[in-house]
Amino acid sequence: MQPVIEYGFYGAVAAARVLLPAMRAAGAGTLLFTTGGGSVDPVPMFGNANAAQAAPRNRVVNLNKELAGSGVHAAHVASNVWSAGAARKAARRPPPSRSPPCTGTCTNTATVPRPSSTPDGPRRA
Repeated sequence: MQPVIEYGFYGAVAAARVLLPAMRAAGAGTLLFTTGGGSVDPVPMFGNANAAQAAPRNRVVNLNKELAGSGVHAAHVASNVWSAGAARKAARRPPPSRSPPCTGTCTNTATVPRPSSTPDGPRRA
């Protein structure tokens, strides 16, 4: 469990120690920390990871209270929050098919220009 705490908790503490002085001096900024969903809704099979993820979450909640009124905020986002019902449904689903590997110029929807713009810049009316 120690490596999980060192990575997930002490890493977050170290980052905050580096960034907070400048944010406090500026009176503005947001520290955004992420952990797994087990920090909010623990799952027994991930007990060690859940405990390690709860530590930074609780520190962020307390840090945000300490920063109240300073213009600096601390926030936490738990990813992969799941319910038992969703887990059962996912377990019944067949695994997704894999796409063939990219062998040349690959693009996705993020690289395609939006209708509101052109390759040369914003579209003008």
